[in-house]
Amino acid sequence: MKPTDRNARRRPRAPLAAEPLESRSLLTGGMGNTFAILPGTIAQAGGTAQVQVTLAPSLFTMPHNHIELGIDVVAASGSTVQPMVAGVVGSNGPSAKTLHLQRSRGSYAVIIDTGQLHAAPGQTVTLTVALAAAKGTSGDYLLGFYLPGDVNGNGVVDSTDIQSIKGAMRSKNGDPGYNFSADNNRDGRINADDLTIARKNLGAATLVNPLISANLTPPAGASAATTTSRILTTPQAQFTGTATPGATLAFAGNGQTYTATADAAGNYAITVPLVPGSDTFHVTTADAFGQAISGNLTPVVYLPQK
Repeated sequence: MKPTDRNARRRPRAPLAAEPLESRSLLTGGMGNTFAILPGTIAQAGGTAQVQVTLAPSLFTMPHNHIELGIDVVAASGSTVQPMVAGVVGSNGPSAKTLHLQRSRGSYAVIIDTGQLHAAPGQTVTLTVALAAAKGTSGDYLLGFYLPGDVNGNGVVDSTDIQSIKGAMRSKNGDPGYNFSADNNRDGRINADDLTIARKNLGAATLVNPLISANLTPPAGASAATTTSRILTTPQAQFTGTATPGATLAFAGNGQTYTATADAAGNYAITVPLVPGSDTFHVTTADAFGQAISGNLTPVVYLPQK
């Protein structure tokens, strides 16, 4: 989660936001190479919280049976909590090995090596991230997971990312050449440490996606203008889009809920009935990693033909 220019080590309290246009992502915020965002609350002053995520073989490519994951926790917009990562434990027993640690005002970032947590083929490992609120604070937080080395944010660490890090070497936050997503240990400067982290993750990949899209598909024979005007003369609307593979999507509207599941490539299609007049649908999704995203679509207007 990207820092501001005012402080090289400070992350913004980035909000989760619903996009009003379904043709754009329902989640926005400039999260760099963050692939999952899990919001939560530490209710008691100086309290704790636990967040569980699932490492499923179908969602990750792990070179040499391990992958390095970055975890960054910040206060949500308007929250005064000072969250920190107290530990990470796997369901098969061993704790994750913390490789790097970056503390800053209002944020806390670690990189863990999941080598000790590798599951047998076909099995999953549950990571439990323990959070604590420093200095007697409490409130809402955003827990982000990012793939160190994935500079261009396409979910894969490859030679192109390595070259991007090399091109940004010796830059720091505020410099023209600084690239937040190349700053793998989130310390506000890009140096040999960031290059080393990326090289360890070379070949690593994830299919988990912090964005979902929902695009109105014009009925057969309809003009492209139908998508722009969002006026239909048919009693059904079809939406297509992308999400994390295997994610379940629910479209709620007109007193009913309709569901679809993203395929192995992350694509889905769903057809929902309409009632005469303006139809609004609230979309929610949940993926195997434990991430949930929701937002309202721009209304579709159904005008029956006379």
